[in-house]
Parts: sequence; structure tokens; C-alpha cells
Amino acid sequence: MYRFRLLEIGKVLSLEINSREDKFAFDVKNIPRGLYYLSIRHESDYSLTGPRLTVQRPHFETDDHIFTFVRRDQKEFFGTVLIVNEIEAINFYPSKLPCKVSISECSLRRINSFARDYIYGETFVRSKIFGMRWTIQRVYEDFLAWMRRLVKGGKDDSYSTWWKLYGNLSEAQIKSYENVCSSWLEKKPLGAMPTFVFVFNIEGSRFDWCINTLNAFVDQIYPHWELKLAGLSRLESQQGKRLIDAIDAEPRIEIWQDNDHLDKLSNYLSNLEGAASQYFFGFYGGGTLSGDALYHMVAEVVDDPSAGLIYSDHDFVDSDHFPVSALFKPDWNYDLFCATDYISEFFVTRCDTLSALINSPETHNNLDTFDLILRASERLSRTQIRHIPRVLYHKYIVDTDSENGFPELPDNLEGRQAILARHLAREEVDAYPSAAEITGTYRIHYRLPSVLPRVSIIIPTRNNLRVLENCVESIIKKTIYTNYEILIIDNGSDDEDTMHYLSVLDRSKSRVLHYPGEFNFSALNNFAVENTDSEFLVLLNNDTEVCNEDWLKELVSQASRPDVGAVGAKLFYAEERIQHAGVLLGMGPDRVAAHAFKGLHKDEVGYMGRTRLVQESSAITGACLAVSRAKYIEVGGLDSENLAIAFNDVDFCLKLLNAGYRNIWTPYAQLYHYESYSRGYDVTLAKRARFEKERDYMHDRWLGSLGLDRNYNPNLTRDFDNFSLAWPPESR
Repeated sequence: MYRFRLLEIGKVLSLEINSREDKFAFDVKNIPRGLYYLSIRHESDYSLTGPRLTVQRPHFETDDHIFTFVRRDQKEFFGTVLIVNEIEAINFYPSKLPCKVSISECSLRRINSFARDYIYGETFVRSKIFGMRWTIQRVYEDFLAWMRRLVKGGKDDSYSTWWKLYGNLSEAQIKSYENVCSSWLEKKPLGAMPTFVFVFNIEGSRFDWCINTLNAFVDQIYPHWELKLAGLSRLESQQGKRLIDAIDAEPRIEIWQDNDHLDKLSNYLSNLEGAASQYFFGFYGGGTLSGDALYHMVAEVVDDPSAGLIYSDHDFVDSDHFPVSALFKPDWNYDLFCATDYISEFFVTRCDTLSALINSPETHNNLDTFDLILRASERLSRTQIRHIPRVLYHKYIVDTDSENGFPELPDNLEGRQAILARHLAREEVDAYPSAAEITGTYRIHYRLPSVLPRVSIIIPTRNNLRVLENCVESIIKKTIYTNYEILIIDNGSDDEDTMHYLSVLDRSKSRVLHYPGEFNFSALNNFAVENTDSEFLVLLNNDTEVCNEDWLKELVSQASRPDVGAVGAKLFYAEERIQHAGVLLGMGPDRVAAHAFKGLHKDEVGYMGRTRLVQESSAITGACLAVSRAKYIEVGGLDSENLAIAFNDVDFCLKLLNAGYRNIWTPYAQLYHYESYSRGYDVTLAKRARFEKERDYMHDRWLGSLGLDRNYNPNLTRDFDNFSLAWPPESR
């Protein structure tokens, strides 16, 4: 065992915390490198808020070498730390809020290599865990990965392995699909079944890739397709001759000479006349189709003949057609699509819809798929835009970083911003687009009227003056939106300092209402809504702290949209990790709901860049939820009878969805959330019983809605909220 020598504060083991930068520093320069178990015993006058560890390297500070750091009880923290040669000290930041702390004991125990490998497996060095939630989750994930490696003879659990297990078509599947196709064709005449038309411009493609693409069409299980081959003159004469010879015997492939393909397409669509509704035009960006691609497209049309645009998941393959990574997409998510084009790589649209779009003056002799999808969405209902959660298209990797499930960047970034502006103008939306933080992504700014609507920020509380004061002061000091009131609902505070604070609050910006009795989050908020006539509401926990000055402006501008119900913010733990980036339904061990990307570092972009992009989210946490008062009342507010504490926010959001509204999560409103600081967690028997009763109520009421979330994907796991692969996927 090794004992720390304290730096900076010598032998004094107590420290008064006045800011989040106050710390204890421990010298580790002479300790042998390795993985260590750390224990810190402490005393404090308040419960510590947001304790964290970092390591001091020669020129900077980081948490890269901290793998776990959790609270055992109210007096001890423990964790694991990787000590390497260049680390000079371990820094312990006890709290983000003022308090007095003393440390009675600090110790390090080295973890031997066998224990390290047993616990962490091959993923040890890649792990970055902070808090018991992520420790338990990661150890469990590592255990599952280790079991998969054992079963597969030591092979990894990458996407390539996943594809071998679940992506390849078996002979039995192919035979089953062929039988279904035969039954379709027997029941309907040829003209009544869809025909798929594709234009394949081979310019710039490798010759062997062209051959693979042609073979993929010939091998389709569903036989009714046409392929228009363009760009043939760009090939070397010998290659062009070989290609012509290869397709000469295939009547479904036609060569288009190298002139205006858009005119050719327009003429082709015109010649279809009344049959256009049975033809679907396909777009794809250079790759091959899976053998069952068109089969599943037809299945969607058979299921819903009104389907107007259909897209699927796709993956990335190397030059040897080896699967590298995949893009598993949500169902149609308008706001996410405006932020990042996740559809254009492969989709089909009904030819009668396409004909109207091509003949529009806005086409300007340039058919941009992003523009086409936006204009199609203006004509189609969201149920007519269909998503097939299967990998039906394989895109060759040229120069793209697809390791984190992120769409490939388009060529015309500036042009797409103009396309968004024209789309908003056609829809008569008072908004404008701008480039977002991630290259190739966008943000839409929704303008507010010159006279800002009134907002009531509703904060239930009981005692805990430090927490409440921190929340209120952050609102007052950091909020640039001016027309708001802070409406504090006091649930029986009996602490003298808290009662005094409530009595002297500035009444020009705040009101205090008293609601004594047992804590009921739903009832407290409903009571507040009854006592305000503000146009908009923000339900806000008292254990939150505002980060950015335009947080309220962003929430209200999104909530002002006619079709939007609830709007949620990006919330962080004190440890600078994500606490809330939207809520996914049907997730976690209880299969009710879980926060997306929980525990990811605040600077990480997440899967598809989704921690940085505005998007639809099926539900929003009630810790910070904006909504118009009219819509709140329309759906009956929060359920105070059945959901006093847990899941009332999820239930409320589901009621908004049922009423026809969409819920939105935005990363441009940011707050810290110290989570259940006032009440604690549901760990007592009584609290656990209440939680289970509310969980069962949610299952009974929303059984049909708590299946797989439409903003998620069945190929991704529902056990965790990190968008990792499902083994096996639910789409099979």
C-alpha cells in the first residue's frame, strides 16, 4: 500500500471550498506505474456536490487516466487510476458548491495484472468511466464482450463480426423471400407491382466496383428493376467494351449517353404517364445493394401503398468489400435531418412525386438529393416516409471517418445551407439556418416576436438553501431572455435560512407559492401552472445551474413552433459528463425509458453527432422541460395521481405525442444537473416500492408505446444508452 504526500497544503488535511477549482493535490511522481485502487476518507459539513479526480501531467490536467471514481458512502470515495511515468500528481476536487472538507485517510493499492484483465478485458485502456452508473454498465458490457470473444474463439465484437452473425443472408432466408415474392406476383398483375428505376453514373468509380454494383442488381431477389448506366465514355475503351459485353444480355440495363441526365430523367418520367405511381426512383451514392434490398422496399409498399419515400440503414465497406462500420438510423426525424443528412446515401421515392419535383423551377438543372428529400417531406406526411432498419446498401470507403456512425460529408456545404433557407421560406417559417459546430451540420434559428412571450420558470423546492440559491442566482445572472418570472413552489421548508431566503427574494423577478404536504412532483407543477398565466412554462429542478446565457431563448423559440410539444435541454453532471441528451423509450432494465448518451463526456459528439444536433426526442426529462401553457393544459398536465415522482415527464411527453405534437431536444440550452440532490435516490424500501408501482403503471398504460423508440434503431442495444450494437438485433 502507498501513502500520499499532500502537495500545496502541506500536512493540513482540511480545506474550505469556495469555488469548483479548490482542490487537494497528491504527489505520485515516485510511485511505480500501473493500475491502482484509490480510497479517500473524508468529513464535510455538507454532502459533496460533483466531486471529481484528475491527474496532473507536466503541462496540463486531464481525466484520461481516471477509470472509475465513485462514492461508497457519505464518507468514502474509491476508484481506479492508471499511473504512468509522466503523471506528477492526482488532484481531488471535492465539491462544486461551497463547503468545508477534511481528509482523514488516502491510500493506493496496486491492482495486479490478472485482476485487471479479468475485470476490464481488452477494453481496459479504452474505458473512461466516471461514477457508479458507468462503472456497473461498463463492467457488465465488458463481461458480455468477453463472453462473446470466448464463444467466437477469441475474435472481437466489432461490426464486422456482427455482420457475419446477423447481416449475411442464409439460404433459408433467400428461399423464404423468393416464396413471398412469388406470392405477391401471383396475386397482382405485373403492372400493379412496383418497378424500381436507378441511374448509376460510373464516372470516377473503380472498374471492379462497377462490376460489383451491376452484379448486385442482377442478384436481386425482387426482379422488377431497371438500371440506367451513365458515364460509360469516361472509362478506358477496353474497360468500357468489357462492361458493355457484361450487360449485353441483361435487358433491364440501359446505357444513357453522356449528355444531360436530368433531361433524360424528366423525359423518362413523362413517358410513364399514369403508371408513374407504380415506379420508384432510387438514389444511391456509389456502392452495392444487398441481395434483399429491393425485396424489403417492396414489402414496405405492400404494407403501406401510400409510402412515398423509403430509406434504409447502410454500412461502409473497404475495397475488398469487408464491412468496417455502419450507420444505424432513426425513423424520419425532421429536425435531425435538417441538421445532418442521414438519408441521401440510399433511398427510393415514388416517381410521380419525383416528376413534380424535377419539373420545379428550383431544380436549376441540378438535382440535389438533400433538396429533393426536403421538398418531398413538404408533400408527404411523416407516415409516408418509411425507414427500413436493415443494412440494404454497402458504401465503399474512400476518404471518410465512419467509426462513430456519422454520415459522410456532402460536397456542397454552402449550397445545402441555401437549400435549407429556401425550404424554410416555402414552409413560411420565420427562421434561418447557420453552420453548426460539426462540419457539414446545420442549426436552424427560430425567431421570436419583438415582444417576447412571458415565461414562468417553475422550481419546486424544500430546504437545501445552497442548491436553490445556486440555481436561482445562475438564472438571474446568466439569462439574457428578459420576460420571465421565477416561480418557486415551496414544499414545506422548515430550515430557517431557506425560509429567510424565500422571504427576501427580489419580487420583481420571482414569486413564492407554498404547497405543504408530501412531495409530489406532478402536483407541485400542476399547482404552479394553475397560478400563472404566462404563455410558456419551464419546469426546472432546483438542483440545476444555468451554463449558457441564451438557454431560455433557445427553449422558448423551439417551444413556440406550432407542431412542437415539449422541449428539453442538454444537461451535465458536475463531473462534466452528459446527464440528459433526450430520452429513449423502451430502454434499460425496466424497459420504460433512459437518457441518451448518459455518462458521455460533454465534449464528445456521440453517435451520428447527435449530442450536438437538434432533433426529435420521444420524451424529455422534467428536470428542464419547456412547453406552452396551452399545450400543457390541453393534455392534462402531469399525472399527480399515478405518477407522483417517477416517469411523470415521460408520461406527459407521450400524451403530447398522442395529441399530434413532436418533442424536441436541443443542445443549445445547457445546464448542470446535480440530480436528485434534494430528495436523494430511490434506495429505501418504501421509495423502491413506489418506484415499482409507477413503473408498472407506465407499462400498463403505454404498453404499445414503450417498444422500440422510433428515434433509435433495433440494431442498437436497449440494455444501455450508448448506441452500441445489439447482440442480436431486434430487427431480425
